[in-house]
Amino acid sequence: MWLMVGILLLGAALRFVALEHSPPGLAPDEATNGYDAYSIALTGRDQHGNFLPTVMVSLNDYRMPAFIYAAVPFVAALGLSVTSVRMAAAACGWLTLPLIYWLGARMFDRPAGLVAALLLALSPWHLPFSRMGLEGTVVVLLVTSCVAAFWKWRAAGHRWRWALLAAIIFGLSLYGYAIMKLFTPLLAVGLGLLFWPDFKAHWRQGLVMICVIGLMALPVISDTLRMSELMQARYNQIAVFSSSRPLKDGVAEALSNWWVHISPQYLFARGDMDMLQHPPGGGQLYWAQLPLLLIALAGGALLPKQRRVSAVLVLWIALSGIPVALTHLNAPGSGHSLRSIQAVVPWQILSAAGFALAWNMWRKWRAALVLFLIVGLAAQAVPYLRYYFTGYPAKVALRFDDGMPQAAQAMDVYDDDYDFVGFTDQASWPYLHILFFTRYDPRLLQLDLPARGPEMFAPVTRVGKYHIGDVERMYHEMEHGLFVMPEWMLPGVEPLAITCRSNGAPAFKIVGK
Repeated sequence: MWLMVGILLLGAALRFVALEHSPPGLAPDEATNGYDAYSIALTGRDQHGNFLPTVMVSLNDYRMPAFIYAAVPFVAALGLSVTSVRMAAAACGWLTLPLIYWLGARMFDRPAGLVAALLLALSPWHLPFSRMGLEGTVVVLLVTSCVAAFWKWRAAGHRWRWALLAAIIFGLSLYGYAIMKLFTPLLAVGLGLLFWPDFKAHWRQGLVMICVIGLMALPVISDTLRMSELMQARYNQIAVFSSSRPLKDGVAEALSNWWVHISPQYLFARGDMDMLQHPPGGGQLYWAQLPLLLIALAGGALLPKQRRVSAVLVLWIALSGIPVALTHLNAPGSGHSLRSIQAVVPWQILSAAGFALAWNMWRKWRAALVLFLIVGLAAQAVPYLRYYFTGYPAKVALRFDDGMPQAAQAMDVYDDDYDFVGFTDQASWPYLHILFFTRYDPRLLQLDLPARGPEMFAPVTRVGKYHIGDVERMYHEMEHGLFVMPEWMLPGVEPLAITCRSNGAPAFKIVGK
């Protein structure tokens, strides 16, 4: 009991402390998710004016809405801020800890549940997404809840309430991330095949579960058909298969991508090479997990009681690689830790199963086993956490647009005195930061929607009185206005304010005229 309380406190500290500063700044995806949550909290509509949408247009990339709806209560209660948006991800990440404990304990035993929770609390895969306003931890929470509810249905004598709950959560998971439209049905079919005797004996419940999931999928199907051309354009940009490419090339890339996500180099040595998603210097798992995984896989192959449970975890991991397989990677061999993040839980449970198997087989060596786990984890986790909270923020600052929040907040101090505000286009997604950090009224935005092209990530050049573009030209053409520009621009002009990045380096200046 007290061990689990300690793990929960550790997980909370790592996920909730200093959310605004580590990582610094605010990535564009976080900004658009946060503003959509703010818009829904105030108006019931997203930033494009769509009422309670089941697919978010967002940056013309058509993302699923679960995280945005999860962020609504935090934004409504705390106001629109970096902390409130990231707190939704942190909460989902933290809630997965007791869930993985329960699932590990039910699949194997209590020591397995404790070790699984500890590994997830310290996970270099799960922790970064728990501190970013992205979909990752919502996906993990939903998928883990799916499997846990299904497991409870079997363990509780196939009661109707657990069958309905499992079906509802499976249906909700479709709204977690675009990949879930593929992963969720495959996982449901896989569990159905592995536990066919349960469904055969309780076929009425199985039929109702299928109907509930199907009904909950209807809005997704409807929106997908309605936006088919626009969503197809998004798919064509990221998919390995296309009409203009030989099929054999697509198959070769898909197989290579799938292997990457389970390769030892990706899991233990290098990890995702996108620094925004994974701090460099290690893999997605800790090296101490490798011997535990080997023990678990051997036990699953050799021990009849372990086979079906191990098969569930292996299936879960294998299916998690399919969305990665079907999309281009950021770099060859890099992997994509967000698109495969639903695999993070089975990897931890499988590692914990290896520990539990060794714990039960080698009773005389239990103290040595615990010492190995503590020392092995500490040897990697302590340096990783030190780097994540001290060195990584400076390393990744520009990827999170550090400097833009400070500029937008400083601009907001002065812009009431001006009818025209010019904002430099030599920055990443300035209109998102303007909306977010000025808390731009979504009712006004919906009455005067910014003009943008149909292509994904189409630029926006005006939001109300805020004009984005060549700010130096605007300064010379306008007789009166407020201008936000890089600190080095117009060196002879006295600024109202100079804003700095988190490291103290000058970034932008605010000029009035």
